[in-house]
Amino acid sequence: MLFRSIQKARSSIGLSNSWYFDWSKNLSSLLKQYKPHLVVAMFGANDHQTMTLGGGVANFGSTAWTKVYNAKIKQIVQQSTAAGAYVAWVKLPVMSPPKYRKGMQTLNSYYDSVVPTLPGTALVSTWDYFADGAGRYRESVKVNGAVTKIRGDDGIHFSTVGQIGRA
Repeated sequence: MLFRSIQKARSSIGLSNSWYFDWSKNLSSLLKQYKPHLVVAMFGANDHQTMTLGGGVANFGSTAWTKVYNAKIKQIVQQSTAAGAYVAWVKLPVMSPPKYRKGMQTLNSYYDSVVPTLPGTALVSTWDYFADGAGRYRESVKVNGAVTKIRGDDGIHFSTVGQIGRA
């Protein structure tokens, strides 16, 4: 059996504001081009910000913001499953800055409430993998027997090793 992975990640984007990059518009062409059996989706690290809605601004976590964001989650999943793919939605890992960590927990709660209700999906939690035994952020783990930094200095991003998973 042949397994091929195609990474189409984009930095500094998410679902909350589509003015920079609109996943719902760009995903359709990617699905047509690659015809994947599995779409691994991970969004949100830049999504805890205001959203422009109908000429106004909705604050992160407000009722209007949450309604639109949840609809965007559904849209990504439904586009993918309609194209014949299963979706593995990867939740956000623990972050070091407290305000940022709280935002990621809020976003993960949206994924928890939406993704399992949609057919053809699996929700994948990463929080515990990147936290210590007490659930706190950790920046290093043992990789091939050596303590290796897996997170960036900002407490948010992954290091190169953390991104690719090998030292």
